Amino acid sequence: MGGSLNRYFRARTGAAVLLVAAAAGCASNRPRVDAALRASRPVSGPASPDAAYTVACPDLLDIQVIDHPEWSGPREIGPDGCVQLAELSPLRVEGLTPAQAANRAAMALHLPRAAVGIRVTAYRSRQVFLFGQVEGPERALSYQGPETVADLLRRAGGLPPGADFRTVSVVRPHVAAGHRPEVFTVDLAAVLLRGDSKSNVILQPDDEVYIAETPRYSMLKALPEWMHLREWHDKVTR
Repeated sequence: MGGSLNRYFRARTGAAVLLVAAAAGCASNRPRVDAALRASRPVSGPASPDAAYTVACPDLLDIQVIDHPEWSGPREIGPDGCVQLAELSPLRVEGLTPAQAANRAAMALHLPRAAVGIRVTAYRSRQVFLFGQVEGPERALSYQGPETVADLLRRAGGLPPGADFRTVSVVRPHVAAGHRPEVFTVDLAAVLLRGDSKSNVILQPDDEVYIAETPRYSMLKALPEWMHLREWHDKVTR
């Protein structure tokens, strides 16, 4: 009886070790992918997505008018798409970039364009969504302009152990337009390691980014805790 039990445990342990070794082999690119996601510069696409961001209710703007502190400060865009500026009628800014809104404000105040600066301090109007194996819980992130999938993952904190960088997809629901959803596949290895940006989708509001977990990670999660393989797996998938 004791010999049979020992053989059983040896077989289970041996199978688990083989799984871990295989996971290490297939994840050989994972450290390079993580390093690329930790880079501070955008992988591709707009260098400053907020420059192309169009403001909407209820985004919060910071308006600075040189030599006019009474006209400066935070302004929330109201349901009518306007902000209150000085004693003027509400100034409509919805649908404009911050630079365009500053230009409109300068004209309304009869000031040189350089005297007015506007930036977004709270992105509240639109979101993108992360599902699956992501750092932290599945969640909504503020849409801050037309950034790429890789740059969104960087902003979200990168990929946790067990995330399959080979299985990333974007679903564009098209609910408001009444069209069929579109599905895009993102090749993160090509984007991050080979500079091939063809699949690096530029995100739109309400896009959903899905990241699968590796099959081996799914199997390892099912193994008993006494085998302490989760820590081993975390090391080989980093």
